[in-house]
Amino acid sequence: MEEQMEYDVTFFQQAFKKHREEFLQDYKDLLRFQTISTDAKYETELAKARVFLIDYFKNIQFSVEEWETDGHAAIFAQNLSAGKDKPTVLLYGHYDVQPVDPIDEWLSDPFEPIEKNGKIYARGALDNKGQLALMLSALKFMMTEFGELGVNVKMIIEGEEEMGSPNTIAILESRKEALKCDALLVVDLDLVSEDVPCITLGLRGLCALNVECIGSKIDLHSGMHGGMVFNPIHGLVELLSTLRDPKSGKILVEGFYEGVSEPSEKEKAMLDLQFDEKEYEKMFDAKAVGGEIAFPPAIRNWLRPTIEVNGIYGGYTGPGIKTVIPAKAYAKISCRLIDGQDPKKVQQQIQTHLEKHAPRGITVNVELQDAVEGVRANADAPILKTVSESLEEVFKNPCKYVMSGGTVGITKALQKASSGDVVMMGFGLPEDNIHAPNESFALSRFEKGFLTIVRILQKLGQKT
Repeated sequence: MEEQMEYDVTFFQQAFKKHREEFLQDYKDLLRFQTISTDAKYETELAKARVFLIDYFKNIQFSVEEWETDGHAAIFAQNLSAGKDKPTVLLYGHYDVQPVDPIDEWLSDPFEPIEKNGKIYARGALDNKGQLALMLSALKFMMTEFGELGVNVKMIIEGEEEMGSPNTIAILESRKEALKCDALLVVDLDLVSEDVPCITLGLRGLCALNVECIGSKIDLHSGMHGGMVFNPIHGLVELLSTLRDPKSGKILVEGFYEGVSEPSEKEKAMLDLQFDEKEYEKMFDAKAVGGEIAFPPAIRNWLRPTIEVNGIYGGYTGPGIKTVIPAKAYAKISCRLIDGQDPKKVQQQIQTHLEKHAPRGITVNVELQDAVEGVRANADAPILKTVSESLEEVFKNPCKYVMSGGTVGITKALQKASSGDVVMMGFGLPEDNIHAPNESFALSRFEKGFLTIVRILQKLGQKT
């Protein structure tokens, strides 16, 4: 096909200004769907959002399918009109959102988006409907303005990211041919700062476990039984303390570090490992003193695995006094894992450790929960240069390379299924309050996201 003329960023800035209200209307319409994937009562809203997306893709000349899963369906759309001599890029996003609790802390209806002080406020404003909407706007503009994309584009939009993507991941292997691509863009991450773009070279994986400690059939009187029965809360605390060395922070579970590797020399040279501990403390009122103290903070957060106790409960916690030895105590544990670690194997190792270290008189039950792999980008992949150049043109600042301690659970499975070189990127900032009340997304960053996606597509379209 005929080469598409390459336009500079100024052209697309003017185009965004011209179509701004149209793009924002689409964005707001998407935000109004109450797509909370973890609550069954919102299934109708999730279905309505899928209809919206299907109609959107049809209107911009994409073929589109609804991929059924054992949970919430995914949307798959593609336009391959650029032909076999052009690259194929696969875009990823998700249409589901987090619950809105605590609702009384919202300053406006979380599903009625409002525009204030240059930001959109709503649940999903950033995560991920804002980033999804800027990608959709870019595709819509390219098709409307030029009648073509210049590159083959596929897009998968799932409805289960906020619950770990279990059912979406389960269907990817059977969809390998449809997902096949040269480059995979996961647009669900952050910037370094308002004016400094970045590419994320790695995400950590995740596994979780529930722990139950049982000491008796029923709660017991602490006077009649105290000194004889081992309190399961004491037992749980003692058990959890065996997981890590209190001085070094090293995890003491046998085999836990299997598969953990050092970053390559090229990755070390690329990564921006700067970390301002004072600024971190100022922002979160917390000191960066956790993890393995032998490593600096950025390495601990990006390239070392962790075990965290997410919750611990048991016994009486109401007002006044109730002098009991509780029958049971509970903890929720999760691990952030590095690419190369097998999350299911790690779960088994932790279960074995907990059962082995069960205090006398305490029965320990372990329930295995979600498990997803970490992922690391190929530092030599040509797509990194294309994305980096596009970000630098838009932001007028050098693009930094970082990693993330967080998890986008589907990324590794999608990378394997698509065989594409993955690039993880996004336009969020901590101030956006994702997963919290009053989530927001600055429209200045929405525009920069739009401009970046358009430039990436244009640059890829110049390649054969």
